[in-house]
Amino acid sequence: VQRSHRALRGVGTLAIGMGMLATGILLITARGGIPLWVSIIVANALIQTAYVVNWRGIRRLIGAEPLSPVFFAIPLVVAAAIAYYWDDAAALGLRMGFGQTSAGVLYLLQGMDLTRRWRSGGLGQRLLGAGLLIHGGFLLIAGIAAFLSDAGGDIHAGSPFRAMLVLEGFAAAVILVAAIFLTINDRLIGELNLQATIDPLTEAYNRRAFYMIAEKDMSRFAR
Repeated sequence: VQRSHRALRGVGTLAIGMGMLATGILLITARGGIPLWVSIIVANALIQTAYVVNWRGIRRLIGAEPLSPVFFAIPLVVAAAIAYYWDDAAALGLRMGFGQTSAGVLYLLQGMDLTRRWRSGGLGQRLLGAGLLIHGGFLLIAGIAAFLSDAGGDIHAGSPFRAMLVLEGFAAAVILVAAIFLTINDRLIGELNLQATIDPLTEAYNRRAFYMIAEKDMSRFAR
């Protein structure tokens, strides 16, 4: 998508965020073959930062105002908290709690941000907002459960909730990626409509737009 639509605002930012997210996940899955601090500290820092970068990309994509730099402090705080407990084997629950709670809060904020613009958005934007709210709520519950686990252990290990978490994460990834592509498609259609109705030299409505507006007003007058 980035190579096909480089001029579309937000696509490049989303590409960077998705790349950071994929790199962080790969570092976690490579645990054991790489230094432990890389698979914990660096991986979680990349993943948490990717959430905010993707949020910035989504806002640019839908034409909203830029995201405040203050939100980039959230992944820094979470990464610092995880780094503090990175070599504590008994603190797995705490690390999961920090990561999942932060992800849940960021996804919920993104979902609420998009739902405020549902009237002006298309199907992709609505699906993206709903998916972010559902996924964010699920991750927030998982993070709180990890914080409440005994002695900071992994409350998800060996439980049906672990399988639910994996299935929900997979379903959310499919839905969110589809919603992003739909949002990009809606934005491209909007750009084409502008090019078809706005004169590029004067930035005024062209003849096509004049007739479209006139037909709409005439039909409304006839009623």
